[in-house]
Amino acid sequence: MDPFFTRLRDYWESVGKALRREAEVASVFPNTADIGVSRERLYIEFLRAHVPAFCTVSLGGFAFGADGSESRQIDVLVASGSSLRFDFLNKDRQGKSFACVDGLVAAVSLKSNLDGKEIADAVENLASLPLVAPIGGLYHPMGPRLKDYDAWPLKVIYAPDGAMHETALEHLRCVTAALPVTRWPDLVHVCGKYVVVKIGADGARTRDGTTLQPNSFFAQTTRPDAWGFAMVTQRIQEIEQSMRMMLFTYDYLLDKFPT
Repeated sequence: MDPFFTRLRDYWESVGKALRREAEVASVFPNTADIGVSRERLYIEFLRAHVPAFCTVSLGGFAFGADGSESRQIDVLVASGSSLRFDFLNKDRQGKSFACVDGLVAAVSLKSNLDGKEIADAVENLASLPLVAPIGGLYHPMGPRLKDYDAWPLKVIYAPDGAMHETALEHLRCVTAALPVTRWPDLVHVCGKYVVVKIGADGARTRDGTTLQPNSFFAQTTRPDAWGFAMVTQRIQEIEQSMRMMLFTYDYLLDKFPT
């Protein structure tokens, strides 16, 4: 392996170690709300240090759709720089915000310890996101092929600790059974233990040639932090870049104002 890629892999592993260590320090707070705030800020710092500068990363809020539907409270929102912002009451970037789902790159549910109950809560939380607008004529005809557009935004569950991957997979398959595939989480990362990836509609293949079925979950336990952090940032960059080719319009916000 080229020395640079070895160092890059080790870099992501170091990021994971740093987040786990800081999460352990945060656990000394007697108030679980304080622990939660510290957990959110740690992951936001990771995102702000690695996602494209064109993105905005907010400490949670909710997403709304063109039909006026609203999501539940989401811990972290990553929006495209070309989408509208609603941050007048969030000038220090440390408070809650809200965003249109058309232009939302990623949504993250954060947990301190990912057990079965928390997996169910996180999945239901992310599944509440409104559907993106039909692609129609929104996408520039010269743009690259879109991957799993109907499943946008990227849906991530992250925790510094949690149940083992076999248990997580069992709970994931159970709680997503009644949901459309587009509402499933795309990535579940328990730092230092595993990353579970949703295989898209095209299917996939591992490096050893194993075929991964479309719309299934695959658990990676070898160097999970290197894979988990790298995949999140890569996929955010990919979606954000595609969004630059989207011709979103927000005229409906004016059209639907109450008289």
